Amino acid sequence: MFSNSPNDIYTQYERGVAFKNNINLYKTVNEAHRLFNGDQWAGLNVKNMPKPVFNLIKRVIQYKVSALKSNPTSITVSSGSLVKDDFNGDQIGIVLTKLIETIWERLKIDKKNQSGLRDAALSGDYILYFYWDSNIKTGQEYIGDINCEAVDNVNFFPGNPNVADIQRQPYIIIKVRELTSNLKKEAIKNGCTREEAELILPDSDDFYSAGDMSKIELEGLDKTTALIKFYKNEDGTVLFKKVTKNVVIKDETNTRLTLYPIAFMNWEERKNCVHGLSEVYGLKPNQLFINKAFAQAMLNSMLFSFPKMIYDNSRVKKPTNTIGGVISVNGNTEGAVKYLNPPSVSSDLFRLIDLTISYTKEMMGVNDASLGNVSTNNTSAFIAVREASNVPLDSIRLRFYQMIEDMGRIIMDFISSYYKTGRLISYDDNGKKVITTIDFSKLKDNVLNLRVDAGPSSQFSELTSIETLDKLLMAEKISFTQYLERIPDGYLPSKEKLIEENKINGGILNE
Repeated sequence: MFSNSPNDIYTQYERGVAFKNNINLYKTVNEAHRLFNGDQWAGLNVKNMPKPVFNLIKRVIQYKVSALKSNPTSITVSSGSLVKDDFNGDQIGIVLTKLIETIWERLKIDKKNQSGLRDAALSGDYILYFYWDSNIKTGQEYIGDINCEAVDNVNFFPGNPNVADIQRQPYIIIKVRELTSNLKKEAIKNGCTREEAELILPDSDDFYSAGDMSKIELEGLDKTTALIKFYKNEDGTVLFKKVTKNVVIKDETNTRLTLYPIAFMNWEERKNCVHGLSEVYGLKPNQLFINKAFAQAMLNSMLFSFPKMIYDNSRVKKPTNTIGGVISVNGNTEGAVKYLNPPSVSSDLFRLIDLTISYTKEMMGVNDASLGNVSTNNTSAFIAVREASNVPLDSIRLRFYQMIEDMGRIIMDFISSYYKTGRLISYDDNGKKVITTIDFSKLKDNVLNLRVDAGPSSQFSELTSIETLDKLLMAEKISFTQYLERIPDGYLPSKEKLIEENKINGGILNE
């Protein structure tokens, strides 16, 4: 059994730091952020040399994140096979689906997913931590609601880092860095004496954090590292404790949850390791070669763009290579000054650069169609090529959808544990505002199913619709008016006016 004193929790945290150092996580995460942000020459000994950056890494990651987010997702709740007779599972499922949708929008999880997927591509993991925020006002007598925030994988310490399943962890520690004054206030609020709270001291424990900017803190602003440890008791209920190195900020507290409130995904899975591999891991060598090859070509151009002058120093007193400059010569000018033609850069270098970029994008599943660099006249070919480019993303997309389902289950765990019967639920139903409530006390005793639905992206669906309408019109299966009425908005200017004019002319435009 793991001990939960502040010293023991810090010992567990330090073991987690050692594990991350052993797999070079801190180094690779910081390096990935630099490469993505364009700081691609850091640490390289290249004095007096151009330092161009052709940021292929940023281009690939931005495309892949956008492709993963292009399909809108939703969580649907339905009654399971094990429900009691007095439990109206179908109606409750509808209400809970709307409630999760409302919570999803309030927490701006779609925006968090966008940032989280980018972090996963850079660091290897996307981690979202949910908690009950008792300060949220609901407009009712019930105070408090669900909240969440992203956690960097360098601040995430599972008890068994060789197991990827979050719910199988013996414990999970999350490192947070907060203002010392705020931690003291929180400790006093939770029952500490002022003398005990004064033992919370500022520290400089910012070395093991993500990104170079996290290591630059405002001078004179005291901060302290705190650790939040989650663990389960014998019946599977999640407990937590928050400590600093010397003080217990929040003593052991029953969360009433049955799941660790942490949703997690790897960008690329790594066998027998909780941390995944980032997209940058495979792109870095190619990216650095492209930059270095261009730098060599630039340096050659700078040194040899203008021919070198050679002269007879017995006849030329003051040689100059200045454009338009005058050179004085004693005696005959024949042979006094000559210019050497510089060697040209081999075209093989630029061909190799192009091949490196092309092959790299191909291996990473990125092509011109996926980046929007081709004409969409042939929509069938465009969709086929773009769909093919999405195949390498299927495994990542599957892990992302699994994480969304985990988010839904965690939210349901909070709802069944914290929402009181009588709490009103407000949602929009086809433009009509509905206010209702359900018996939240019955949720834990019944089985509810969650399903993640992912629809096609708008670009795919619109292109497919237009292609289908074109074929139907050419086959004379629909009229021109029907064609116009079904064209997606934004493709034809004054579409409504054109439909009206066609109807007035009796469909003559269809002839």
